[in-house]
Amino acid sequence: NPCPSRMSLSLAWIAHAGRPRTLAAPHGTMLRASRAPSTRLRQQDSRAVHEAWQHRHQLLGAAFLGVAGIARRHHSSRLRRRASMQAAEPYAAADRWLLDLDLDGFAREIEALGRRLRSEQGDEDVEHLRGVVMASDVCAFIGLATMWMEPNVLAVLAICLWSHSRFTMLGHHIGHGTYNRLDRSRVYDNRTFALGGLWKRAVDWFDWVLPEAWLVCHNHWHHYRLGEVADPDNIAHATRSWKNKEGMFIVALHTWKWAFGGPNTYKVWKLSSLRKQGRRLPPGTVDQHEPMSLNQAVKLDREGGGIFQLQEYLDRVMIPYILRFLIIPLPLAVFGPHFYLHGLSNLVLGDVLAQIQDFIIITPQHAGGDLYRFEHGCKPNSP
Repeated sequence: NPCPSRMSLSLAWIAHAGRPRTLAAPHGTMLRASRAPSTRLRQQDSRAVHEAWQHRHQLLGAAFLGVAGIARRHHSSRLRRRASMQAAEPYAAADRWLLDLDLDGFAREIEALGRRLRSEQGDEDVEHLRGVVMASDVCAFIGLATMWMEPNVLAVLAICLWSHSRFTMLGHHIGHGTYNRLDRSRVYDNRTFALGGLWKRAVDWFDWVLPEAWLVCHNHWHHYRLGEVADPDNIAHATRSWKNKEGMFIVALHTWKWAFGGPNTYKVWKLSSLRKQGRRLPPGTVDQHEPMSLNQAVKLDREGGGIFQLQEYLDRVMIPYILRFLIIPLPLAVFGPHFYLHGLSNLVLGDVLAQIQDFIIITPQHAGGDLYRFEHGCKPNSP
């Protein structure tokens, strides 16, 4: 039989530790050690075993050092993040969880949650949406059928829920593309819902904001810049100049959609359009991160520093919705001017109540004391 190599002997020795009598040799041959092996073979066996154990220790040491190096880098990264955060400002006890947060693990958990939720979507979600649409239409029917009476709770509440559901349950959810993969009819697709002209806007989602402007402002600017100065829904930043916050809060409660929501979303939409066209803002234009109220839009248009022309905004966004209040009650004028005024009053009160309800639901989620705010932003999907 051919003489086995050192490596074969060493591997066989390790594999059969405690039973070194029979060793595997190359080509399937077996080498059986005698009870009195020669001195040369014994020395070869001894050196081979020693080298094998030395190689094994080297491999284990390298593996240990590799794991230790990863752990050390992770630990040092965490220490650097802790040191930089502690150096920036003293952290309250409620915020110290940030110092030990495993960002990579958190990202993996969020991605896994997203995959699971997407996999659970199906026809039941579309049926639920159709139920919401039906409830919204029922509210519209009740409100319009009872608005001929003097201002009353039933008409005002029904009109309020009609407007509120169109904004928070349809415009918002559909606008996020929630039903793009599920709705085969494409009626509730965010690329077609309330888009394509005044008629689509009036039928699907008629409000103080332009639907296409809201989509860009909310989906792109808000959700990709949460808590930053550039976040158009950063209420703390938008209201930092308010001197009488309590008084302004009461005013905004009733007027925020047409006084701030409409102009600000339109400003963001115009900025996005200019960016797509590769055009820069004209010299002297207002800071793009500053909130745009209707009062500011009027002032800037008068001074020639506005991002958009006031008349363009009025013609495209505000005036069509104002005409809604005047046109819908017109059939009631046949029965007398007071019926027309009843219808107009119920529509206006229902819209004001809807603004109050929207404000109460939306504002606390964007202005809580536990929300973090950032002076500088970062690119999406960046480390």
